[in-house]
Amino acid sequence: MENPEKAKETYLKTLEINPNLPDILNNLGVLYKCNFIDYEKAKECYFKALTLLPNDGDNSNIISTTYNLACTYSLQKNKEEALDYLTKSIALDIDVKSDAQTDTDFEWLWEDNDFLSLVK
Repeated sequence: MENPEKAKETYLKTLEINPNLPDILNNLGVLYKCNFIDYEKAKECYFKALTLLPNDGDNSNIISTTYNLACTYSLQKNKEEALDYLTKSIALDIDVKSDAQTDTDFEWLWEDNDFLSLVK
């Protein structure tokens, strides 16, 4: 991202106008996780996004948000929560298994038996 501070400002202004936008919350969470290394704020965004996502049969946003939570917990070295949210994401989309096998957010788990049994 070229200007993460500007992106954060834009997302926060958008949420001031309408705080019930799960896509914006998810994007803001990714920004906090990847650009600002603020995992707690990232998780806050993801959890709020999950409460706002409709249960309308289109699980793509739920998959993305639960996967992002798994990544964030993994970056915090919280194996139990990381695998819990990864399991939830895989339950909605089996293709997440291959994503996790190459996602460096999980690199420290790549040789872990619990991780391997989940993604193989």
